[in-house]
Amino acid sequence: MAVDECGQFAHQFSNLSLQNSDDDTTTNGSEENLSDRVDLHTTVSESLFERPPAVDRLKASKSVSFADRQGGKLVEICEFDGSADFVAEFNRAHGDLTSRSYPSPPNQSPEPERYFLLFPQPFINQNFSAVLWSQSVCLQSARIMNNTANGSIKVMNLAYQKQVDIKITSDMWSTCWYQHTTYSHSESEEVDVFVFNFIIPATARFVKFCIRYFCQGRYYWDNNRGMDYCIAARN
Repeated sequence: MAVDECGQFAHQFSNLSLQNSDDDTTTNGSEENLSDRVDLHTTVSESLFERPPAVDRLKASKSVSFADRQGGKLVEICEFDGSADFVAEFNRAHGDLTSRSYPSPPNQSPEPERYFLLFPQPFINQNFSAVLWSQSVCLQSARIMNNTANGSIKVMNLAYQKQVDIKITSDMWSTCWYQHTTYSHSESEEVDVFVFNFIIPATARFVKFCIRYFCQGRYYWDNNRGMDYCIAARN
């Protein structure tokens, strides 16, 4: 009985040793596989962050240098003596600049108007207000643009209903026609402003006009103190 018990114990101990040996083998194998995976991960990581050789070459090839660092001149001045030989050499290299044709600049000054005024602007007269009060109507200003006469007229506000016309002639009053004006604004309670424009006949050499103001059944005139307002054609 004692011998058998010893034999069983020896057999169990042997099986336990073999089992532990298998567990160690499995554990060692797992550790070896884990070590291999760690080495592989490290190799891949290093390869991902490794700088390509081309970048190193490009970085090494980029450089900035200045003329003064290299011993050169920052500014180079050339003097030309204007000799015939130099001019001839320059023309051979760049072409004769004096023989080139360049477009002429456009004419900035517009052509003068065909017609012009033969009277000064009435509003510059120091007595303009006095003349307006005395005759109730007065030409304020006039100008010629594109063969059209235009300007402004002041009248005394004698009543709400009023009419202002331009009487025009191009044959020294043998014939005439009227051009209506347009109300512009009230300068004050006493003075209203009208504007006008009329086309000068193309064949006219001389044009005269005066102003007729009708209000409260009465006519008022401004004929430039009997001389009329005159427009002439340029020769």
